[in-house]
Amino acid sequence: MTNRKGLALEGGGLNRPTASERFTGEAWRLLTVERESSQRAVEAIRAHPEALEEIRREWESLQTAIAPAGDGIVQGCLLASATVYGSPWDDDRLAAVGMAKYFAVLSSLPAEAIFKGFDDYDRLPDSRFFPRPGQLLALCEVHARKLRIAAGRARLAREKLPSKAAKPKTPEERERDRQALIDAGHMNPDGTFKPLAFGAVPPRPPASPSEGSPRPVGAVLAQDEHLRGLKANPIHRGPPAEKSELF
Repeated sequence: MTNRKGLALEGGGLNRPTASERFTGEAWRLLTVERESSQRAVEAIRAHPEALEEIRREWESLQTAIAPAGDGIVQGCLLASATVYGSPWDDDRLAAVGMAKYFAVLSSLPAEAIFKGFDDYDRLPDSRFFPRPGQLLALCEVHARKLRIAAGRARLAREKLPSKAAKPKTPEERERDRQALIDAGHMNPDGTFKPLAFGAVPPRPPASPSEGSPRPVGAVLAQDEHLRGLKANPIHRGPPAEKSELF
């Protein structure tokens, strides 16, 4: 019996829920086909209304599916492999150090890719020994790449299409626009535009005295009360001092 929230035994094997199970075969094919560029693949998705609706509805599950699995998923798969191939470590201390090597190589991959990579190794005809980190990475990365491609295309497909440019006007529409310009007096019947008409500039009124030329310096000084007082009562100045008085 299948339990999509966890692991269930079915047919003697582990049946793990996967992101691809959320999509029909056609939608998943459009999301993962690699012989097309992403742009052409997204165009194909948008041309398929049923697949597009399905992808827009389930695209978030793909964004979750490409997240790093973490050490716990890798450890669970390693323990399951040990029941088949035997543990490669003699004691717990070596097991902790050895598992850390697998964590460093595999933990950043999506969980679904890790599950499928371990399953692929089990299906190899010569899988008699405990898998090495590099072997598992090569198998898991195939599925991780497919998930990343699907997630990227689903994200692009759900975005709104860019607005299309305005359609070119028909000859009838262009003629209506031309006639409107002629009626408004902006265009000649031959299609040339009339020059812009500028009104006459009204004459400027004569400048007021405050806006005229600068007043003579003497007239300005004559209005200064202090200067007028000095002129009426000049300061008395004595004869120049002798040099002996200065030094």
